[in-house]
Amino acid sequence: MGLEIKVIEGRKGSNPGGLVSLGANGNSFCAYLKYCPGSKIPREYGFNAQNQPVYEAVTFEMARRLGLLTPEFYVLLNSNSGVTFSNTPGIRDKLDPSRKSYFVSRYVKPTQMEGENQLAIQMEKDAIYRNVLRIADIVGKRQNFLFLASGRIKYIDLGCSFVHAVDGFLQLKHNETRALSCHRKELKTALNQLSRYRLILRDDSNTLLLSEIARMPETITIPIFGLARQIRLIDMVNIQEVNNIVQILAMGMIHHLKDLKESDKIIKS
Repeated sequence: MGLEIKVIEGRKGSNPGGLVSLGANGNSFCAYLKYCPGSKIPREYGFNAQNQPVYEAVTFEMARRLGLLTPEFYVLLNSNSGVTFSNTPGIRDKLDPSRKSYFVSRYVKPTQMEGENQLAIQMEKDAIYRNVLRIADIVGKRQNFLFLASGRIKYIDLGCSFVHAVDGFLQLKHNETRALSCHRKELKTALNQLSRYRLILRDDSNTLLLSEIARMPETITIPIFGLARQIRLIDMVNIQEVNNIVQILAMGMIHHLKDLKESDKIIKS
């Protein structure tokens, strides 16, 4: 059976998508939906624009596991091409119903706490977790987060921390290309070095080795819209993609390890 998605508002950023009404089993909710139709990444790197929604979900899931707040999010699979889009009057953007998958995150009503000083304090508390995961485009970009009455920040748009979707195309920046040029021996050395340090999670409930964080994509699971269970990343993309994500994360941490160690949330293992 197909899934009809009603588009309520057009795209907010540079990639196709918008605010939609999404439902299953008679229950509907508002969500942001997006995807990336093209790629400027050379084929030898293995990244695939069809999998961009999965990549973004990886970043959201890793951020959640480190203790950052996010809305509910899912990968919406379209394996049987059952998705159709209908626009409300005035919406001109035509979304592609033939994509393999879409990234969706539940709409959060933008009621925000005021107080720039408190916001700056919370941004600084969250900074180490964003930096470990290479999450950028947050500070100063109010469209990407909400400052909640609870005093915490909820991140509504994290993008993807290891490839970039800009103007409808996947791209690698110089730092990612440099990380992927490293030999396996260099990666092994980097992971050994990262295993000497632990990150205290945002709620102080536990710690994770930096090497465990870098290797999280090897075992991570992703929430799938309409399913009561999550699916392993390794079952959704190929092994080269998983290995490349690990390599970009690990080499990124190594490159910035001196700065990361300045945080009191990084301790020796």
